[in-house]
Amino acid sequence: MCRSALLAVPLLPSLAFAGALEVFEIPDADPPNGLYRPDIQASYPQVNWQTLDVLCLPAGQFKFIRIGNLPDRTPQDRLTITNCAGQTRVGGLDHYYLFILGGGSHWRLTGQYSPASGTGHPDYPGHADGQYANSQGSYGILIDDEVVAEGNPSGLAVGSGATDFEIDFIEIRRVGFAGMLIKTDDDGSATMANVHIHDNYIHDTGSEGVYIGSTQTQPQHSIDGMKFYNNRVLRTGTEIFQLGQIGPNTEVYNNVFLAGAMDWKNPFQGFQNNSTQLGPRFGDFSFRNNIVIGAGASWMNFLGNDVAGDPHEPGVLVEIADNYYSDSRHFGAYVARLTQPGMTVRFARNRMRRIVFQRNEVDSGISDYDQFFRLGSGGVANTSSIEFVDNEYDGEQHFISNWDDPNQVIGNISGQGNEQVVIPAVRFNDSGFEQGFDWLKLEIWTAQDFNGQPVTYNQGDVVSVNGDLFECVPADGCAAGLDPADSSNNTVWEALPWPADDVRLSEDSPIGDVGLLDDTGAVFRDRFELF
Repeated sequence: MCRSALLAVPLLPSLAFAGALEVFEIPDADPPNGLYRPDIQASYPQVNWQTLDVLCLPAGQFKFIRIGNLPDRTPQDRLTITNCAGQTRVGGLDHYYLFILGGGSHWRLTGQYSPASGTGHPDYPGHADGQYANSQGSYGILIDDEVVAEGNPSGLAVGSGATDFEIDFIEIRRVGFAGMLIKTDDDGSATMANVHIHDNYIHDTGSEGVYIGSTQTQPQHSIDGMKFYNNRVLRTGTEIFQLGQIGPNTEVYNNVFLAGAMDWKNPFQGFQNNSTQLGPRFGDFSFRNNIVIGAGASWMNFLGNDVAGDPHEPGVLVEIADNYYSDSRHFGAYVARLTQPGMTVRFARNRMRRIVFQRNEVDSGISDYDQFFRLGSGGVANTSSIEFVDNEYDGEQHFISNWDDPNQVIGNISGQGNEQVVIPAVRFNDSGFEQGFDWLKLEIWTAQDFNGQPVTYNQGDVVSVNGDLFECVPADGCAAGLDPADSSNNTVWEALPWPADDVRLSEDSPIGDVGLLDDTGAVFRDRFELF
């Protein structure tokens, strides 16, 4: 029995949980129209927003969902927002935004089916119990705009002062801009802390897979105590993962970031062709045990934010460690010389392999940097210390800028234990591509590049058109302007099935200890994460 009569429909199978929970399903929703509740508390004054346990999203396909003024709760008494009667799907109905949540604290948005927690629906388990392969469409909350054209909209946007929230078991696909957009823009006084984002499946986006923290001019708030882990972020137009305004105790770990900057020949904006972008501001930060594959320019654009008034403690460590990087079309990483006092930036025990210079295909005037790490300009005085420790790299390029010896000390920059070795490719359970596939042959199809020049393709190239994949068949390649999605071109471009996307490491993978957590990170199932 529920301890309240607020439930708008009879108890559903997904709500047959143990214990008494107070549940409210949003009434008067009318799919396929939008669900617009900019002040959810004012919309339903009969609900006790300080005691409600579960806020049920209605089932069906909606043009958009906008819920604002979520309540402030406590870590011990959080609000859960979930699908209850079936799948809640947003998008594909021509609207300029999709799913927006605003305000509040200590809430959780989840599509996970868990009778114990009163979340989700049994028909939509997502990747529960390790069912990663071909899990498209099986998540209780699905955001799908059915198009990957450049520009709006983003998939899930969270802002308006929201803090201390959790997002998990959401699928986001085929959106024009970012899969997730997490920030409150232009408000330096806003707080966004203790955000946990895990076990999500984001794929086939027009621009960023994940965009957290503003890259705009100050004032902007910092991102403090965020945990981003066990996510699949696959096949993105620009950066796979962008995190700015990084504050203390923030961790990004055990994710698979695969096939980034697929729109590198014709991105919506210049310099949007890296795999990841990281912007440390103050406090400790860890980026570890991740898999990063595919880049138009580099695997990492590392740019700091030195903001007046930020607290800078001595001994702060920003560490990029124990990651696996593979397949870049230009160089490895750009590392700015940060000026935050007391900060040490350490790149440790990373494995980096396979840089194949291809950037000149779209920019004939660009030179091959011939570097894994490219250091920013500027003197070393008064800059943060930068350390390169025990990294392995596979390639003839210089490891640090143009240093002949990767293990030396020059001012505040030091190398120690870095070694050139042969690094094998990771093996996935079932990525949907054959083992040993050349990830640099995967990109978003375009008729012309950003210079207006026609783009041709070689036999075996695989291109994406709105998330659908096609392989170039003719031995002499595929001429420019032949749209793979046009059925009249099916003798040139062969349609491929959606990839399985089970990107857990296989048992025979020669590389281990990176990527997704064992099974589905079961330690996080069937309970709320208190933080």
